[in-house]
Amino acid sequence: MIALLGASDSQINRLKQFLPESIYIHINTEAFPESPKISITSNGIEYQKSDDKLTAYYVDAYHSSVKRPVNKKNDTDIEVNRQFVFATSEKDSFLRSLLKIEKERGKLVINGPEIKNFHYLKPYQLFKLRRAGLPLPDSIHTNDPAAVHKLFNHHDELVYKPVGGLGRAGLHNLEEFESRKNTLTRAPVTFQEFCEGENLRVYVLDGEIIGCYRILTEADVVDYRGFEQGVESVSISDRLAQISIKATEILGMRFSGVDLIQNDNRTVLLECNSGPHFAGIEAHLDSNEISRALAGFLRRYHKQRGETDSD
Repeated sequence: MIALLGASDSQINRLKQFLPESIYIHINTEAFPESPKISITSNGIEYQKSDDKLTAYYVDAYHSSVKRPVNKKNDTDIEVNRQFVFATSEKDSFLRSLLKIEKERGKLVINGPEIKNFHYLKPYQLFKLRRAGLPLPDSIHTNDPAAVHKLFNHHDELVYKPVGGLGRAGLHNLEEFESRKNTLTRAPVTFQEFCEGENLRVYVLDGEIIGCYRILTEADVVDYRGFEQGVESVSISDRLAQISIKATEILGMRFSGVDLIQNDNRTVLLECNSGPHFAGIEAHLDSNEISRALAGFLRRYHKQRGETDSD
């Protein structure tokens, strides 16, 4: 059996249409821990709704946050927040531990907690990619305005983005930075040279390219999420494929969406996404290229394990 972890959304639903119902279960991580019932025991993992052994996990999302507790009559806001933080931490610990246990027991996990962490640990991800010789933008992660000034000595404009990836990116010139530099006392920020060119998303699955797309936006859009004007499927050059595959191998990502910028003179790797969204791109193109390839990979793995596949 294959476990699909994530909400009942377009990502999981797109995979389901290419998988026989007999070979998968859907673990709705958004609803957990209200449901389903799961136990980590001395003998392994037990699922209330399935007696079949799971051999593979596809992790779309953890949805670590729980539903916010309802204020009871005598509860203060501080107490409600404490309950929320505690329950969220417990849920996150449970799901991450489950997946790490299953991986160490020989199960396929795409992608496990140690790989998912790269989404949050962006400076560490870029460190590993740069050390491997991959082409990255000139970057700094800092709370020191003087360090940002040094980067401005080499670039007229800098992209600013959250270190942990939990917000949006924007663009500053030196004057704009000066007016906001005091915000660095509240949180460090990532600054990168502004690289002009085409926004490309390359999907890599098990060391193979399964899709390459050009994201169309207005010229002044730095963070295209939510501002896509269109998507085009494009052929991929040998160099672009080599960069994308090498990057995912360096990070150990079985499945990844690699973001790059390319112009006539240069190709720059921005990051590798450890839980890449593909439903939006497929919807733009009325396509199922990525979901079909991912489901096919999971189905082949299922068959290789000697399990029956009724469809």
